[in-house]
Amino acid sequence: MIPIPLVCLMYSTLDPAEYVEIARVVQVEAYRHSNDEYGVAANIMNRVASDDFPDSIQGVTCLLYTSPS
Repeated sequence: MIPIPLVCLMYSTLDPAEYVEIARVVQVEAYRHSNDEYGVAANIMNRVASDDFPDSIQGVTCLLYTSPS
């Protein structure tokens, strides 16, 4: 399991499963130790906030991997 910093759990409305889902997508999509990691996570969160995409992290990440290229 991916460790989640305690401070993240204290100040966020995300549950641990959502953190894990974001971490998995970031691990696959972004170059490690780069600004790409932040960009991928921010993109997911922006899509969740948008009316054009599903309202959950799982919904957005499933959409990313099931939609045609």
